[in-house]
Amino acid sequence: MRRLLEVVAVGVVLLSAHAGWAARDMCKMLRDKGILNELEYNECKASQETEEASLSKSLQDFTKDWISYKEGTGFVINSSQMAPGDSRNRAPKPRFSFALGNRVQVRYTYLSPDSPAQDETSSFRIRRFKTFLNGNAFYPWVKYKVQVNWVGFNEPDTRRNEPDLEDALVDFAYFPAAALQVGQYKVPFDRQELTSSGAQQFVDRAITNARYTFARDQGVTLHGVLGAEKAEWFEYHAGVFNGNGRNKADNDNTEHLGVARLYWTPMGPFKYSESDTDNTPKPMIAIGTAYAYNPVTSSSTSVANLTTQFPNPANPAQMVDVVTGSRSTLTESNADIHRLTADAQLKWRGLYLVGDVFFEDRENKLPRVTRTDFNAAGKALSTTAGAGTTPGTQHTIGVLTQAGYFIIPKRVELAGRYALVNPDGKNNKQQEVRGAINWFLFAHNMKLQTDFGTIMTQQAAGGDRKDFEARTQFQLIF
Repeated sequence: MRRLLEVVAVGVVLLSAHAGWAARDMCKMLRDKGILNELEYNECKASQETEEASLSKSLQDFTKDWISYKEGTGFVINSSQMAPGDSRNRAPKPRFSFALGNRVQVRYTYLSPDSPAQDETSSFRIRRFKTFLNGNAFYPWVKYKVQVNWVGFNEPDTRRNEPDLEDALVDFAYFPAAALQVGQYKVPFDRQELTSSGAQQFVDRAITNARYTFARDQGVTLHGVLGAEKAEWFEYHAGVFNGNGRNKADNDNTEHLGVARLYWTPMGPFKYSESDTDNTPKPMIAIGTAYAYNPVTSSSTSVANLTTQFPNPANPAQMVDVVTGSRSTLTESNADIHRLTADAQLKWRGLYLVGDVFFEDRENKLPRVTRTDFNAAGKALSTTAGAGTTPGTQHTIGVLTQAGYFIIPKRVELAGRYALVNPDGKNNKQQEVRGAINWFLFAHNMKLQTDFGTIMTQQAAGGDRKDFEARTQFQLIF
């Protein structure tokens, strides 16, 4: 990559030097016209060559000192201006920095549904294509990140994927033990969601993540780490969010989502990344736990016709129903959601083990039901309000286990997964069983993954539905 940067610099030098060549041609033209004598011509040419050499050296020094490429991050540009670092390390660092990177995932999926009403599917798609920008501004400890997924949002009307803003945050980290992050970003709750989709052991996350994650939201988080720089052994997050997801104009109620997460890494930093792509020489473990509380509000409206029976004019002995108006029923429901998760990870000499558990209590409040009757012309006649029937508290548990081992260190990995989502009641359990084989060319930055398995869903009428799925995905981070 350094060679590539040098080539780019040479190209810039050549373009810039074009003006110098033109100047030397001018020196020659002036000599040919007799305006410059031979001595003056040599001085003119020497002056231009000196300027070209100086420009070339300046550009080469710039690319050497201020432009670099970091795998997994992209091209990094640092300013020549320096500023003191954070409270833990005051050594001067670039006052401004900017990193630009991309990630693309190209996927093939074969799905065989266990239902006579659905056909098999075989399709290619761009699963993700993300551009990410990050760095610091004005001070080394004022950090920012912006990330866009160009195929992230499916527009229901056109059925087309539309660009989606995922992250837009600023992190004030002057005190590493007490930093403040604001904006839109991942809610610090479950481990697998905090692990980038580009650093997964399987083609995609498990069914437990879809059920229990809060994904991204808008809010503020106090977070910090304990331990020496590059030897941190503990981190925490405590955040408050709107609780209604990303890219929303405002909160949908006056309540907020509250989250707290603890992460213990007793043997040193353990980044959120699945698979032991580094062939870690000594055992590394990480243990995490998190709690979240989210009061939610939902509403639904249904409309039904109001009818009255009248004798049939053609047959007075027969009664017919005649629509005389309509009734609108608005049901407003509130619930308090409590979620708890715990996770443990191990990496050692190509082995990667992970286990996650989830618990959720949904305390449903007494719903409010409002009924409004309208006449045939649409004029409101009456409105009544009352309490509905509460379904009470609903409990759900989830489990995820994964294990993988590199049969060829840092290159080829075999892995297995079992996941369970088990709500209260009968015939509503869902399970996922998969195997995977992964080929890592440059760790997670360039890899080819294949996984296959079954998602088993219990049916209300009894029995299990077993959908088979096989996926292959190539990923490139650049």
